Amino acid sequence: MNSFNEISPADRQLIMAKIFHHAWYDDTRFRFLLEILNDWEKNPCKEVKFLNEINNGTEKTELR
Repeated sequence: MNSFNEISPADRQLIMAKIFHHAWYDDTRFRFLLEILNDWEKNPCKEVKFLNEINNGTEKTELR
């Protein structure tokens, strides 16, 4: 497997569920994943707007 896009939607869901499970039950793993997320958000691969940001009025207007 070289890309997330190469696997089936069911397998993608399973991967995300496992990640969530590990983050939920282990604070160290949660902090690790949060560090990765913060690093990725500093340098996103594609601009994105999540509904909660739009609905809460915290939508980012600058281009990333």
